[in-house]
Amino acid sequence: MTGPVFVDTNVFVYLHDDSELKKKTRADEWISLLVRGRSGRVSFQVA
Repeated sequence: MTGPVFVDTNVFVYLHDDSELKKKTRADEWISLLVRGRSGRVSFQVA
């Protein structure tokens, strides 16, 4: 990745939604990738 990536808050909701296992798995993979690359960001407007 070449720069920061802003993560929409719904991705964090999917991390905890057991009724949507595909979305939960994908959100976990995506957040893990961003954490490893230290490139994930959350806008202060939604925090």
